[in-house]
Amino acid sequence: TKKIQVETLLKNIQTQIYTLNTTINKKNAISAGLNSNQLIATTDDTKLILNNIKAQIGNNLSLNNGNIVIGAGINYIKISAQIEIPSHTTDGLRRLLIYKNNSIYARAIKYISYNYQTIGLPDILMQVQEGDEISLYVKCDGDDTTISSDNRDTFLTIEAID
Repeated sequence: TKKIQVETLLKNIQTQIYTLNTTINKKNAISAGLNSNQLIATTDDTKLILNNIKAQIGNNLSLNNGNIVIGAGINYIKISAQIEIPSHTTDGLRRLLIYKNNSIYARAIKYISYNYQTIGLPDILMQVQEGDEISLYVKCDGDDTTISSDNRDTFLTIEAID
């Protein structure tokens, strides 16, 4: 009976290791930024063309046409974002906007009166489904605002939670 107990214990341990490995393999996260500075020359909401993957874990989040696309099996994500404004010509409000499927989901607003300011959006939770597209937009009260491509300053990061 001790042999059966040891075999049962071993099977339980193997099952737990398999479950742990499966859970680890389900981790998905992506952080994307810009390849070059982007000039915002309008007061309309302007999409930042994310085209530089800074880091990625897993393959169920992807970058397509400046959007992060949600893959299969992801129901909730955690989002954080930041932009840096190294130069502008007109003082005023600047908005960092998170879009989900072409609609504003969250925003951060800051009055910009000098160069080299950042606007950050702390972690937010979003319910998603496969095929949803998450985008980073900027809206400016004034024109000719530059968004930095420095990966330390401008990014959109998404982590799959469930």
